[in-house]
Amino acid sequence: MMKHKVTITLLIIAFILATVLGVNKYKENQRYESYISLHLINDISSLTTDLLQNQRIYNDILQFDIITPEQVESLHNNNYSLGKVTQDLHYLSTVLQRTEHDEIRNITANNASDIGYFFTELIWDKAEREGINNDTRVYHLPYELPNSIEFELEQDEKEKIEMIKELNELWLNAVANNIEYFPENQILNLNLSVDYYEKNAIKQEFWVDLIVQMEMETKEFLSENNYLDKIGAKLN
Repeated sequence: MMKHKVTITLLIIAFILATVLGVNKYKENQRYESYISLHLINDISSLTTDLLQNQRIYNDILQFDIITPEQVESLHNNNYSLGKVTQDLHYLSTVLQRTEHDEIRNITANNASDIGYFFTELIWDKAEREGINNDTRVYHLPYELPNSIEFELEQDEKEKIEMIKELNELWLNAVANNIEYFPENQILNLNLSVDYYEKNAIKQEFWVDLIVQMEMETKEFLSENNYLDKIGAKLN
């Protein structure tokens, strides 16, 4: 009888411990999901802001047929940021087994980086004509140039920026199709978006659908225009 009571007591203790451990594990997973979700929303916000700012700059450049070092620096930074964020989202979706290999191959990230490089080369070409030493060309932008100096665009440069703008519009459409509270041609309402997504964004499909659509839009754009896999082949 005593042995039976001891066994029951041990089972009760084991059950209580298992329950406590389970609850703690659940809370830990919730904290982890909240942490990852917040970082995910920050990435999406960064991506959206970069695309919107790019589009405004492209419109200004093509409207006036001029470009400034300040605009180039923004486009350089924004497009390299786009490359990093889309690559990070690709990696996350792969680790979580939310996408297949054929759906995402970092085409968007690679082309965003190509665009950033294009603007670096463009402003350096302008800088060299102003007598700026090009010894640091591979390391940074020609910061010796005044931000406000204006350079006229040549016809082939305008055509390339038109092409880049078209691809940027496709990426923006992908964001608009997949992100709640995205007002057309305005900055994303970060407060509403964070409130809407922050607790369980990692569990939702919007960000997976976003990067898949961006990848498909990039792939189709390159194919339709015979750019092979990289827009950089047409920007050189």
